[in-house]
Amino acid sequence: MQCPFLQPPPPPLADDLAVGYQYQSGKFKPVPYLYLNIAPGASMQATATDMARFMLAHLLHGRYENSRILEEDTVRLMHEQHFTHHPLLPGTGYSFRERLENNICTIGHLGSLRGYSSSLTLMPDRNIGIFIATNSFSGINGKLLTQFFDRYFPAPQQTSPKKPLALSAERLERFTGTYRDLEYPRDTFAILTAPFEHINIKRGDNSTLLVSTPGLFFVGNTPKIQLAPIEPLLFQRVNDDAFTAFEPDESGWIRYAFNPLWAKIGAYEHIPWYETSWVQLGILGFCTVLFLSAIFVYPVAPLFRRLRGKRFQVKQQLRWAWILAGLIGTLNLVFLIGFPLSIWLYGFWRLVYGVPPVAIAFLCIPLLTTVLTLGLFIFTALAWKNNYWSWIIRSHYALITLAAFVFIPFLTYWNLLGFQF
Repeated sequence: MQCPFLQPPPPPLADDLAVGYQYQSGKFKPVPYLYLNIAPGASMQATATDMARFMLAHLLHGRYENSRILEEDTVRLMHEQHFTHHPLLPGTGYSFRERLENNICTIGHLGSLRGYSSSLTLMPDRNIGIFIATNSFSGINGKLLTQFFDRYFPAPQQTSPKKPLALSAERLERFTGTYRDLEYPRDTFAILTAPFEHINIKRGDNSTLLVSTPGLFFVGNTPKIQLAPIEPLLFQRVNDDAFTAFEPDESGWIRYAFNPLWAKIGAYEHIPWYETSWVQLGILGFCTVLFLSAIFVYPVAPLFRRLRGKRFQVKQQLRWAWILAGLIGTLNLVFLIGFPLSIWLYGFWRLVYGVPPVAIAFLCIPLLTTVLTLGLFIFTALAWKNNYWSWIIRSHYALITLAAFVFIPFLTYWNLLGFQF
């Protein structure tokens, strides 16, 4: 018997493996096989027939045909809910996660890989199992399941809808802000993907909340969900009658939002203002502009004057101060352009195999500029103490120094200072 966790699939199974596709530039393009180094997670490869047998074994309480694979108590324990953020929200069992759609709770599991996606759904009380597999990562699984439930198990008409709770504008304001999916990489520079898992919650009309994804990262795909309060920390979705719950911390600050978007278990963390994408982009823009100005003063301006046959009259006092500022600005901009470009050319998905040497080389630059930035502080202090240059030039140099210092915690926040991969 062949092991389903071997990567790549051994012959002759490899010949039967479907080609994975990725949608790029308006068409589907084949992608190479992706080896994952986290086996057995995400590495099982099976046929739809084998998955059907697996589902039958669970629907028959651990028995398949004339053989018992699992004890009934084991199956019951796997299917049972062991955690949920709120009694009205879907939770999780052992290996199975609940999905709540049209007031029907199912259990299942999702699998996604570059070029592939799959979904297994069980309805034990109705003796139904659904397995969906596609050779592209297109999100069709969730759409197909929703259409299946709408067709065969439509949501019942509410005879006694829950009465909305009237909350003041001040109380609603506690829930507003930017939230981040708790499932994001924290210890490597892959944290750069975290903004793509952000959601915004704003005040809507008639004492409601409006959930949306940031348009900056989801152009043309910004789903909006309206939430009506029915309890102080519990809201009901206006469109599909599902629920979203919130949890405050000890100070009363709303810390978490549970199931604000999807029909399966999910948790989002309310992030402070300085961690929002716009603030982080503002910091990056501020630093970039000052680094560019440092490059223009030195070495771009001297180079232009030399090309025009003129001598560049650099400020004689602390001449090395401008050379250092130009060097730091140039190196930081080289990193800001070169590092993401090297990852993009290498292929972000290939980082599962390791970080390419060229990207590691770029990661050396922030370490160097961090050490050199101390010199900027010394030169700034000397310039102001001895009144070198004009007030405007001193202020400009101080801003360059400030940008270089601000850039250090910025890099630290995004795990770009050092070799964190």
